[in-house]
Amino acid sequence: MISGQAFLRNALLNFAGQAAPLLAAVVAIPSLLTLLGAERFGILALAWGVLGYFGLFDLGLGRALTQRVAAFVGRGELSGLPTLISTALTIMAAVGVVGLIVVYIMTPWLAYSALRITPDLVSETIASFHLIAFAIPLLVITAGLRGVLEGLGMFGPLNVIRVPLGILTFVAPLGIAHHTTDLSWMVGILLILRAASLAAHFAYCWRAIPGLRIFKQIDSCQVGPLFRFGGWMTISNILGPLMVYSDRFLIGALLSLAAVTYYVVPYEIITKLWIIPGAVVSVLFPGFAGALASRSESMARLYGWGIKAIFLGIVPITLLFAYLAPEFLPLWIGQSVSAEAARVAQWLALGVLVNSFAQVSFALLQGAGRPDITAKLHLLELPVYFALMYGLTKLFGIEGAAIAWTARALLDALLLALTARRVAVLHGSLLRFSVALVYLALFAFWALIATSMAMRIVSLAIAATFFVPVAWYAVLNPQDRAHTIAWLRTTLLN
Repeated sequence: MISGQAFLRNALLNFAGQAAPLLAAVVAIPSLLTLLGAERFGILALAWGVLGYFGLFDLGLGRALTQRVAAFVGRGELSGLPTLISTALTIMAAVGVVGLIVVYIMTPWLAYSALRITPDLVSETIASFHLIAFAIPLLVITAGLRGVLEGLGMFGPLNVIRVPLGILTFVAPLGIAHHTTDLSWMVGILLILRAASLAAHFAYCWRAIPGLRIFKQIDSCQVGPLFRFGGWMTISNILGPLMVYSDRFLIGALLSLAAVTYYVVPYEIITKLWIIPGAVVSVLFPGFAGALASRSESMARLYGWGIKAIFLGIVPITLLFAYLAPEFLPLWIGQSVSAEAARVAQWLALGVLVNSFAQVSFALLQGAGRPDITAKLHLLELPVYFALMYGLTKLFGIEGAAIAWTARALLDALLLALTARRVAVLHGSLLRFSVALVYLALFAFWALIATSMAMRIVSLAIAATFFVPVAWYAVLNPQDRAHTIAWLRTTLLN
């Protein structure tokens, strides 16, 4: 069982490791938009989306590795790790090659038919997506190595890699854009960065696990358990990101690439807030797996820590963004884009808030060895989401797309919470937390209907006033409050 101190330390390490790329995105995106123009930036945004999506194109084996490595560590079966890891990575390398071939073949269709790309940008787009195709095997194998390090609890080394990679993902294209606007050069540097990331992940794994020989130690007995877990994970890994990233492709097909830019600009900044739940659940997932493997009764405690950490960490930021997006965006990216992007930003802020809580339930179900549940829920949500996305985008443009995205996030969070409570028999005061839910619903709704700057500022001040008592009495339990008071006394007195 991971201790509370270790949970907090690892979560803060993850947060620090992801905050630096967020700051890089905030600085780089406005300049990239100015240098590239709306249409070229839209294509670069699609490239970022494809790179993010195909990092999960691994048959679920990256997540399966984390779950099984944590379980092996929980049971003390360390001698079996080299064979387990080598078997999984061999399969993942083959999957990455398949992904390379698929994207390479589909690229002309994307450029000529699926997206409304102007003729003078078609050749750049094809060259860029061909380069992306060669990045896919690197992304898939890196996902496996990252899963190993997470299963071992090596969050320090992971963030040593994550910080420069995340910063350069935005800063490197910006540096190139000052010399040329050819997108193939920008995507090429992203490919080089992914290769360097793979090498760094392998170096840490090789040092941590004596006797590790990738592609040489294959155990057919490991294939079955990996695929049983990874098969359901594959469905979630395909459908989950598909529902996350398909909005920009649908907007490009139904509206225009310029509309993709007006949608993606607020999307890219607000979804960077996922670093908070991401920092938490990447620690929780191997914790859940280890607790299950050692027959521990600590899953409910871990779940509670996750919900509390996310509430305290993300609610103030997302409410601040939802209220002040109409004032913030003009300062950040200029008046021309912000006029269409402000309402998108407000809706997406609320969707990110809801999805952040859902990620704790998602991690619990998969850590408990039930990826089948999350996959079935995604299969249930997919047709509903696409129908909403298509209909609302046609009716209301990019704001309709943001509404559909947020509605799907709300449905997903409710279904995951209900099933997580059944699987792990979670306990806690529902009455206490329902006060926090009412608080969130009330002030989220008011952020959407407040029409003037004065109304938004007053409402935000009221929300901030109520946040502390709601967090203290409705989210934290008496033991949490006692620990907090003791920590404050020790900190202030020393």
